[in-house]
Amino acid sequence: MILQGPGKLSAVDVYTGRILWQVPLVDDEIYRAGRRGNDFEKVLAGFHFLAVHDGIYLVHKGRILKIDPANGKQLAVFAPPMAGDTWGRIRVQGDLLIGTVHRKQGKRGTVPAELQVLDRQTGKLIWKHTAEMTIPLVAVSKNTLYCLDGIFEGLFKDWARRGLVPKSDPVRYLKAFDLKTGKPKWKYTTDLVVTWMNYSTENDVLMASNKKGMVAYRGSNGEELWRKYSEGKGFLGHPESYWDRVIVSGNRVIDQRGPGKAYNILTGEPILRRDPITGKDVPWEFTKSGHHCNYAIASPHLVTFRAASAGFTDVESGNTARLQGFRSGCRNSLIPANGVLNAPNFAHGCVCGYSLFTSLAFTHVPRAEMWSYSALKAPETSVKRLGVNLGAPGDRMSPDGTLWLDYPSVGGASPDVRITAKGPSRTFRQHSSLVTARDHDWVASSGVTGLQTLTIRLDKNAKTPRAYTVRLHFCEPENLKAGQRVFDVRLGGKSVLEEFDVVATTGIRRKAIVREFKKVSSTTELTIDLVARTGIPILNGVEIVAED
Repeated sequence: MILQGPGKLSAVDVYTGRILWQVPLVDDEIYRAGRRGNDFEKVLAGFHFLAVHDGIYLVHKGRILKIDPANGKQLAVFAPPMAGDTWGRIRVQGDLLIGTVHRKQGKRGTVPAELQVLDRQTGKLIWKHTAEMTIPLVAVSKNTLYCLDGIFEGLFKDWARRGLVPKSDPVRYLKAFDLKTGKPKWKYTTDLVVTWMNYSTENDVLMASNKKGMVAYRGSNGEELWRKYSEGKGFLGHPESYWDRVIVSGNRVIDQRGPGKAYNILTGEPILRRDPITGKDVPWEFTKSGHHCNYAIASPHLVTFRAASAGFTDVESGNTARLQGFRSGCRNSLIPANGVLNAPNFAHGCVCGYSLFTSLAFTHVPRAEMWSYSALKAPETSVKRLGVNLGAPGDRMSPDGTLWLDYPSVGGASPDVRITAKGPSRTFRQHSSLVTARDHDWVASSGVTGLQTLTIRLDKNAKTPRAYTVRLHFCEPENLKAGQRVFDVRLGGKSVLEEFDVVATTGIRRKAIVREFKKVSSTTELTIDLVARTGIPILNGVEIVAED
């Protein structure tokens, strides 16, 4: 793992955190310790760099340094083409190094005036292209180099734009060149003030976006495939970091500008997911809550970001979870790679109410409790499958497809299923590792005591009854003996358990038991009554599955 941070470039072992080597990076004129990345207008808070298997390329004091990943030794220095020039943003594709050259141009100051493609081993110039205006953005495929040519005001000062689309001259071009020869492939004007570009090799699609919209182009010929004008709303964090950036991942474009919907990269049609409660297809969408100041990145299975503490979204389900107790960096530092999730500290210079200057890494532990929240809306049709996890700290999806909602809702946004409780109830919770259960130990680890009636709405518009399978989960958390907690259970007014004693049934405390009842008839809502005989009743969870 190659990290830049105040005054040095470091290589770190991803499995142990051991520092393998460090290289000092000092530039007294324009360098200041920070966490933001690159700004070519003399407000530098870091240096632009990238890493491939045989070289790290870093822009330092206007030059490109090539560094050996194995030991940190400098292998080569590529000077800018002319005195007074500096290298800007760089890319690597195959054996080619692509860089923008920043040059002073009168009143406009220093701008990205030229594009150069070099042999990345020797630094030899292969070809170059001089901007008609400026070239601030570049994207690369195996055979093509794409760039934006236009004049923008303060494009690199994202901290000052606060999520606004920058002012631009009226004419802007998207250009494509043969990567190896520099021969032009196509050139079109664009009405979009593009502030972000990325390319999908798998689908040959060039994505261009800003805060107010996005456009997809066919990479081979520049044909417009689709466009959407939808202003990014953000997620209540620092907007400049992500309001213009979309993520290309597989066949989808994930719009992290907020709301977090996803679209088919070839058609622009919404990506759908199955609503686990109704069984209907609904638009895929992720959400995040809590203060944050970084953007999302994606792997095939996770989208990672800061949402108060560190957070991630499961790509398959769209559900969001938190990694409590620490925060990720002011630029995304939650890196899923090599089978682990690395979280190096990227918070130098920041002050907030979280543990700082802490780097750590995670490995997947299936037994670990992981609670989530989601952007799913209230069911518009009847409930097909639902779990109610009493006293839980958040939602959780079970392997069989049931979404278990926390009640009372404390873990973040959840589908608004109408649930009401009556009685002098009290919630409790313990870790699932303390519970013995065949499965669903995390349901049995929390619950409610003293509950008299629990009512769950299934279909507010239903006119006729429907048959459901209802599973009631019980687990005694206290050190009680048989006979000390005895109660009756009624479903829809009909008695299903009489003088039920959890400890007498299981033989010991903290052992889960599930009672299943089929063909439970219900129209608009299901009512569960608990009637005390001795002590006060207990209930941990309710699972409801429609039978037709």
